[in-house]
Amino acid sequence: AALDGATAQRRFMQIACGLGLAGDAARLLDASFPGGFGDAGRLPDDMWLNNIPASPLARQHMADASIRAILDALADPAAPPTLALTVKPPELDPEMDTYRIGTLLELVRAIAFRVIDETGKRVRICVQGPMGEGIFAGLPLSLNGVRKLLQLMDWGSQGEELMADDYVRFGAVGAADVDEKDDVFIILAPQSIVGNSIVPLLEEMVEAAAGRPIITINGRLDDVQSAAGVMSYRGRGDRLDFVDAWKEIFHFSLIVPTGRTFYPILGAVCMPLLGAPYALYQRLELCTEKDRRFANSVERAAAARAGELSETYRPIGCFAEFPTGKEQKLAFREAAKLVMEGIY
Repeated sequence: AALDGATAQRRFMQIACGLGLAGDAARLLDASFPGGFGDAGRLPDDMWLNNIPASPLARQHMADASIRAILDALADPAAPPTLALTVKPPELDPEMDTYRIGTLLELVRAIAFRVIDETGKRVRICVQGPMGEGIFAGLPLSLNGVRKLLQLMDWGSQGEELMADDYVRFGAVGAADVDEKDDVFIILAPQSIVGNSIVPLLEEMVEAAAGRPIITINGRLDDVQSAAGVMSYRGRGDRLDFVDAWKEIFHFSLIVPTGRTFYPILGAVCMPLLGAPYALYQRLELCTEKDRRFANSVERAAAARAGELSETYRPIGCFAEFPTGKEQKLAFREAAKLVMEGIY
């Protein structure tokens, strides 16, 4: 059977990755491939992700890329029902103090509307409830109050109409909130807490969904051990097998110096679609005045607003799995070598 452009591009990149040709795979991603990934395989210029809140351009790109990946996976008959979306610019990373829950809620609203418009499927949006018992019951700080905010946020007239027709509904993580009317489940940032794993609730939900797609956004399903070693061994093997069954359909995260926060941003890792390689990007700043130096961040921001300073992300490597720290260093070193040789 004939392959579409995106599938052909994906196959060529997988072959290049399998041969250890990370740089060549990156250039395939950056190439204008007929019917290929197109903009999904590129990062836009001038996102300036150090700015909080993020620019409308950056937010729109993350939303569009996430939606495309989800729609692609939902249309793929070979895709598993357990799907994971990782989108972590600074304001969407629950581990950082720059995390903005409003941005996550806006993202899931956009996803729900597009899934309904494009597929006609009913969407249930889920937020985990407290885990544990009595005084030991707890909820991750990043999810505190999110269920209520989700229901109180402005869904507009379109959202109100969809809710009235049961196309958008809310729920918790677990079998109790799985209904035969639901077609797609979206879970916001599910995560374990000290002494309690989210995995059993997800297992119940997956079983009750009976093959219907469940999509986690920025999930952290690994165990969080307590000082007493709770969750160290008992059932850990089964939990790890369950976590491994979730397939990532989109990934975006930043590369920063070890031990620092999100400054300076060295690059990013992006996997645009299910089955595509992980692309490593190098972040570059291009100034209209050669060798110009900025005294501080205020001067730099003023230059960017004036159009004298621009930012771009250049793919320098592609990998079958998320690149290790060693692979990232080698790719950055090779990219610098190519610049010196005048190839880039």
